[in-house]
Amino acid sequence: MKKALVLQQCKTLCPPIISGLKKNKIDFVYVDNSVEALKWLLEEKFDFIICCTETADEAIDLVKCLKLSSALSISTRLLVLTNNIKRHHQLEALLLGVTKFQDIADNRNFDKYFLVGESFLPSRILLVEDNQAIADMLIHTLQTHDHQVVHHASAKSAHGALLKEPFDLMVTDLLLDGNKTGQNLIAFLHRQDLLERDIPTLVITGYSNPALIVDLFEQGVADVAIKPIIPEEFLLRVERILKARHYQNQLEIQSKKLLALSLTDTLTGVFNRRFMDDALAQRMNDLSRNKEPFAVLMIDIDDFKVLNDQQGHLAGDEVLKLISSITKEEIRNIDNLCRFGGEEFVVILSNCDKKQALQKAKQLCRKIEQNSDVTVSIGLAVFDHDAASLTLDKILHTVDTAMYKAKKQGKNQVCQL
Repeated sequence: MKKALVLQQCKTLCPPIISGLKKNKIDFVYVDNSVEALKWLLEEKFDFIICCTETADEAIDLVKCLKLSSALSISTRLLVLTNNIKRHHQLEALLLGVTKFQDIADNRNFDKYFLVGESFLPSRILLVEDNQAIADMLIHTLQTHDHQVVHHASAKSAHGALLKEPFDLMVTDLLLDGNKTGQNLIAFLHRQDLLERDIPTLVITGYSNPALIVDLFEQGVADVAIKPIIPEEFLLRVERILKARHYQNQLEIQSKKLLALSLTDTLTGVFNRRFMDDALAQRMNDLSRNKEPFAVLMIDIDDFKVLNDQQGHLAGDEVLKLISSITKEEIRNIDNLCRFGGEEFVVILSNCDKKQALQKAKQLCRKIEQNSDVTVSIGLAVFDHDAASLTLDKILHTVDTAMYKAKKQGKNQVCQL
């Protein structure tokens, strides 16, 4: 049985949704807010999420919250109903992957939404067709399934649209009025590396020559429809392409989220120890191959245990985030800040000599004292020779020793080994 997650507001704002779920024998769970929704999403898989809000801005914020969760399955269909929807709301919802975003006042029969095979991916489509009768038929077919269609009769004007506007799909005839053809548009997208993933293309043509069709697929077009066009078949081709693109994009987003989670510290947002190990290995490699020196700072917050005991761990967390923020502002894009563990951070300064590293460490020490209620002790070591004998353990032992020396000498200072 299919399952739906429904926000409680839907019960009063849009009762037809609830009747549609019951009519289609879809099991559903009510939740009061986005936090409760995320808890359910972590525990169970839902086929539908139904959200009704008083305002369109609330709806967009709610969807953003749900989309930030890696618990949301890419196959889950998201229906959002709200009031006073503006064009910018529609475009934002489209980019967020909302499958239906419409006004509550539009009292449709929602039964079709819950049927397999219905259009769930309203998209922005560029149609390039010089035959007005065919264009009208295709526009009607697409618009009745909530797609936004931009029509151009020539390849030249369509080319201009591709340069200025975002599209999820291009549908083009091969033979067009003017000195440019659909083949020219396909070649343009191919040159821009947009053809297969960013703007997939469905070609419509009166030629059924197998060699031509094979050539089009080799160029990277997603599908080819032979005239005369049957609306139902055409729509199925469009839906297949859009769904494949949607799932590919969602997989890439999920992969990026998982990569970020594996390489960053969840509290401070800086890199974690796993990333630090890889970054130091790269710096050792640069030293060995290119004689490029690098420096490592070990930063320890002074009296952090006292702060936690007196003010609580939440206050300690805020200090960790503040130190991370100050440090990120002080280092270059080519440098790396990593949380080593507890109240300790490691900064890796690329292509940096002893004078530069010491100056940067002292500057950072002063900056933290001036902009926070804590101080730090910093251990510093520069590695510019003996690359063959250098190891990760040796690097960490050296800077750790320097940091403890700074502690023993009175804290709030830099010690270099």
